[in-house]
Amino acid sequence: MSKPVERYATSTPSGRPLRSGGAIITVHWSDGDKSMHPANRLLNSLPKPDGSLNYYVKILPDDSRYRNYLSKLSAMFAEAMKIPQGNGAVMLKFLPEGYALYDQVSSKPGGANKETRMYMFGHPSGRKYRTTYEFLPHLLWLATDGTHDRSRCECELCTIRSMGLLLSHTRNKSTKKLTPERIRAMARMALAKAEKEEDRKIGAPWYRLGEIVQYLYRRPGEPTVYEPALVVSRPELHDNEASVDKELQEQRETEGYSLYALHKNRIIRDVKEKDILPWLARTRVSKKPGGRLGKMLQSWSVFDRCGQIEDAVEYNGLFLGAEKIWKDEAVRLVPVEDDGDNANDSKEKDIKEEILVIEKILLYGGDRLTISGSLFEPGNPEFQRVIVPNRVSAQRNWKLSHRWDEETTVEVDALAGRWYSDTVCRWRSLREADVQTRVASRHAVFSTPL
Repeated sequence: MSKPVERYATSTPSGRPLRSGGAIITVHWSDGDKSMHPANRLLNSLPKPDGSLNYYVKILPDDSRYRNYLSKLSAMFAEAMKIPQGNGAVMLKFLPEGYALYDQVSSKPGGANKETRMYMFGHPSGRKYRTTYEFLPHLLWLATDGTHDRSRCECELCTIRSMGLLLSHTRNKSTKKLTPERIRAMARMALAKAEKEEDRKIGAPWYRLGEIVQYLYRRPGEPTVYEPALVVSRPELHDNEASVDKELQEQRETEGYSLYALHKNRIIRDVKEKDILPWLARTRVSKKPGGRLGKMLQSWSVFDRCGQIEDAVEYNGLFLGAEKIWKDEAVRLVPVEDDGDNANDSKEKDIKEEILVIEKILLYGGDRLTISGSLFEPGNPEFQRVIVPNRVSAQRNWKLSHRWDEETTVEVDALAGRWYSDTVCRWRSLREADVQTRVASRHAVFSTPL
């Protein structure tokens, strides 16, 4: 049985993850097929009767062209994922298992005008990838889609009929030119879908790609402090699978997040979830962060456009200050202080906890954002047609605050942030998100100076 996908890494042939100076790219599962590599007469370097040449030579990992290919592929992967490079570049050490690079050596009759071209072989269709741009969507599919459903891959070889192999879907996209811009768009769509599906599971990691968190920074001889960091990779599920083999479980227990430490400008690896807190759980400070950190914390941006509703554009998600939020999940609303029935009561005011399960994220005129959905409060419902996500109901019971066929609509400044389980932090310890302005994208903000 193949191992589940571990995000952003490739393993050695023995399955042991490799470390590098930057973030790790690991793909534990691969559909590569060595039987599709050039063989027999295709490896024969002898000239044909007319003197022409046409044969293949395998490029080994110690070849500079192999390393240059991986370097370019790694940079494209990091760009598509918007992973900051810091002081250590994201690096893919080996191609996924079953894939290999070959030089095609050819010449005209008589051996004149000898040419060498590099291709990648190993795709189950028997066809070859001609460039890193062609292979990148397939690499992203291998790294992020645990279903192994080929119909979800956007690469050219998985979207056509090849070598008599009828794939699980037959739409032909080969007429569309594979430009770098299209590659990046395809990558964003595939990765967003995979991440959203994982986040809906009860056992998913709590923190998400692109979020700002605070992690426990231990300095020898000094008090431990929490420092701000950007999530660049995270571990896979730990507790939402029917069975896990012993070796994999032992490996998972040592896994952690890769964080881009904003105070150190470098990537910190293997940070355990227990040493991370939501940014909104920070202690109150008088001075607000400045620079790009302050701009991200006090701004919002939308992503993954999914439709048009009258004069509004609909999106699948938004960044709210430090946090990444998807449609169909629960967010906290800014708390409402309840004075009780007696206005003169001297008791401490109670804060009413409410969550909104998002159904629509709508942007009007480019700068007005509204969020609509079902409003819930803690309680024991007898029966309701609208329910909260499994991850939320696993914590406590919630009852609908209005009729099932109604919805609540709020402005973006009414959102206090993502909902977290009490196992992460108590909801009363979370501050509200203080968003003020819209930015084009988090990537644009991150590119500004500290």
